[in-house]
Amino acid sequence: NLEVPIYSMNPSLSAEPKLPAFVIYCNEGDSVVLNALSLAQGEHHTIHLHGLDVDTRNDGDPMTSFWLEHLQDTTYSFKATHAGTYIYHCHVADVVHVQMGMYGLLIVKAANGVQTAWTGGPAFDKEVHWLMTELDSSWHFNVPSHDPIVDTVNIPPYLPTYFLVNGKSEWQLDNNDSVMIDATYGFQIYVRLANIGFYANKVVFPSVLSAKIIDSDGRPLPSPVISDTVVIQPGERYGVMLSANQVLDDSLPIHYINMNTGL
Repeated sequence: NLEVPIYSMNPSLSAEPKLPAFVIYCNEGDSVVLNALSLAQGEHHTIHLHGLDVDTRNDGDPMTSFWLEHLQDTTYSFKATHAGTYIYHCHVADVVHVQMGMYGLLIVKAANGVQTAWTGGPAFDKEVHWLMTELDSSWHFNVPSHDPIVDTVNIPPYLPTYFLVNGKSEWQLDNNDSVMIDATYGFQIYVRLANIGFYANKVVFPSVLSAKIIDSDGRPLPSPVISDTVVIQPGERYGVMLSANQVLDDSLPIHYINMNTGL
């Protein structure tokens, strides 16, 4: 096994670093306050609430708000106005800090936590989320340098060596509870797809699952798109409803596509 160093967003000082960071859950209509303390040792950090409707103060973009220095703390506040799938990540030298592991999912469930895709939306029996990205191990052993004075980063070629779903790759994906869809016959399965990597993702569902794309970036689509194939660009999120109306024991491909070469 290869162990690579990461930057981590932890729920507590004693928590074990994880890739990705823990999932933040709330319900539509909730008022949410995130308490943040930076232990950075020379780096600066923020929490950017990617895709959420927040004001400038709480957006986490240091160009329009602020960043946290070592041992500095703050709070980020927002109202969860729309159920959906979102991402939180550091927005300082974000190409590097996201690659180093400073990201996680933020899921806004329907009001009162009911099992619908959004308040008044289609119901589901089971929910699964897949957060996809890549990892270039050379960046982790020799972190690209960030000059905070002029806010520039010296970026080497990006040549990912691992392709991850929920922080897992290759053999780690086999029978992994966070990835596997284990559903009862007749269930409706709501799959949240999110891409925090630098490659595009193409997810191809088995045709017997009758996949319907029902929402995008935290908003319902005007009408479902019936398609077995979903392409998720960096930063995008989609909600897909599957119907387990046939007995199926199968795997599905996720293609990671270099956006410069198309391969």
